[in-house]
Amino acid sequence: MIAKALSQKRELIAFVDRQYITGFLLGEQDLAGLGMMDAASAVKIGKLARVHAMVVGQVFVDSSTEGPKSTLKTHSYTSTIFHINSEGKRESEEIKVEYKYKLWHHSNQAKVRVSYQIISALDGSVIDAEVISKEESSKAGWITLVDVPSEREKEELRTLEMIERENVTGFSKPPFSHQELIEGLILRIATQLAPKLIEQGALLGVSE
Repeated sequence: MIAKALSQKRELIAFVDRQYITGFLLGEQDLAGLGMMDAASAVKIGKLARVHAMVVGQVFVDSSTEGPKSTLKTHSYTSTIFHINSEGKRESEEIKVEYKYKLWHHSNQAKVRVSYQIISALDGSVIDAEVISKEESSKAGWITLVDVPSEREKEELRTLEMIERENVTGFSKPPFSHQELIEGLILRIATQLAPKLIEQGALLGVSE
């Protein structure tokens, strides 16, 4: 995660990531066997990787969904009909036509929390530590007609979308998925962290 953000500024910092450590220095099992990164582990891996500091931490992800659910509503329009009266003359009459529609809502929410420490690979001291949390939601709304609509009522969908413009994002348009929201949040956090890590002026090994 952090390596991806740092890679955009390769001219400023050199780093190795977990893949390098497990692929060339230690096996994944050996790294896992060290348990939570402590001062001794940081110094040991730091010497092997020839880095000045280690970035270690955890990523916590939470997500939820609301809907899709609908609210039944009624709308009306005026229609003109023509008929022949008792005197044989053609007359017009305006009538009020009511019809029902459903306003649908669907939303996804995601939250990502990252806790990290920058540990000196020279003496195992904690250089910096922080917890960063970000959350995001994506909402969608659309309209469907309850009964088989007439041609006029099909045209009324545009009117309904104007009336519900604050709630409608597009006909049957789904919200962003949890995965899309989470990926976006992780990128935002990594981008926020990158300048701080660069500011430390260290060669970094990343442990996710």
